[in-house]
Order: sequence, then structure tokens, then C-alpha cells
Amino acid sequence: MTMSSNVRRVGTSASRLKAGGLTIAARSRASRTHAGIGRLGPAYTQRNRHSRRMTPVEVILLRVDWNRTAIPLGRLPGRWHTLHLGPEPGYPFGRKGAEILAAWRQIQMSKQEAGLVILDGDVAIDPVDYRAMMQSITSEPDAVHTAPVRLWPRSTRWAGWTWGHRNGEPSQEDVDNPTVFCFCFTYLPRRLLTACHQEGMAKWTFPTCDSRTTDVAAKMKIPVRVVRGASPKHLHY
Repeated sequence: MTMSSNVRRVGTSASRLKAGGLTIAARSRASRTHAGIGRLGPAYTQRNRHSRRMTPVEVILLRVDWNRTAIPLGRLPGRWHTLHLGPEPGYPFGRKGAEILAAWRQIQMSKQEAGLVILDGDVAIDPVDYRAMMQSITSEPDAVHTAPVRLWPRSTRWAGWTWGHRNGEPSQEDVDNPTVFCFCFTYLPRRLLTACHQEGMAKWTFPTCDSRTTDVAAKMKIPVRVVRGASPKHLHY
């Protein structure tokens, strides 16, 4: 597993550092609207001018790239880190849980980051989707925030498409308070990541990592918010 980050930071040069078996390659690029790691604040001051002022929070933005097949991010705002995953001998289903935890621990800079935004490699988003997610997180950083994504039979092996957010079994009903969510384009708060670590996330493999995270969130009674205004596309169909 390797990691790279498209670091949108003014006045920095490309650099590399290694820790915990991961490699992060940093590439600088200016951003006028965000500072820090996915910082939520300056970009949303104008949005909130007619409402109560929200306290800025910071999140980590993680793009998961399986075997270097991820859809290019393009010119999305924010500082995105890319987690490169590949097949390993003895782990045909991938050590997704261990690698996400390792990325979360390594990328943190201030230990004040509210949580982790995961964007799977076969999911495409645009700047409107990104802003909708960031605004949703700002309103309730201790909740899970998941964007509505249609999952397709080629990926799920189910008979038809289903929403990634739902209650119970696969469904085409678009619900507002789901009990099940997938990672596709989802924010996990710090307390959920901590609990997942304690529950053994380091041993969770694909494809059960998402569902086990859902189970822990339900056990902790962490609310799951659907990010309305975002419409990412799952392109594995």
C-alpha cells in the first residue's frame, strides 16, 4: 500500500515522507477557499451570512484507489490524499480496514481533525457534491454524513440497482434516516473511527469493511445524515 496526496497549499514544494510503512507524495497546488486539511470555515462564511455562524472544523479527505484504477479527481477543491491499494499475496480481498486506519493515523497533523471523508475510486463527484458534503459536515461534525449513491449489479451482484444508504435489505427507496451506509462518498467522525479501531477494524477486509462500520455506528447510536444536494455517481456498472 502506498499513499499520495494532492496537497493544495500555497508556497510549498513537492516532498516525500515515510511513516508506518506508507509513502506519501505531496504535490503543491494553490487553493483560494481552503486552508489546512479540508478545513471548513472560510469557504462557508458567505453561505452562513444569513444564518447562525458555524464553528470551523477540519477533516481529512481520502481518495481510495484500487490497483490504480481510480477516476481522476480533476480540479476538486480541498487537500486530497490518495490511498493506493493493490492485491497482496494471502489477502485477495484486501486489508481495507487496516489501511484506512493506518492512513487516518498518519495523515493527522493537529489531532484536532473532526473525522475522515472517504471517496472510493469508482465514484465520481464534482465541486457541487464536494461543497454539499462539506456544508453537511459543518452542521453536525459528530454524525456520519453519506451522499446518496446508486450501487449497480456489476459491483453488488444483486438483481438490480440499490441505494448505498438504506434501512436493512437492498432497496430503491430513498430514505432520510438510513441504518445502512456504504463508503462511496461518506464522512466518518473521529469517535466512530476510534470505536472501529477498538472493535478490530485492522482485521476487516473488503467487502465487509463498510457494513461493519455501519454496525458500529448503529451500536453507538451515531446518527447517519444523507447529504442532500450531492449526487455522486458510482461508475462500476
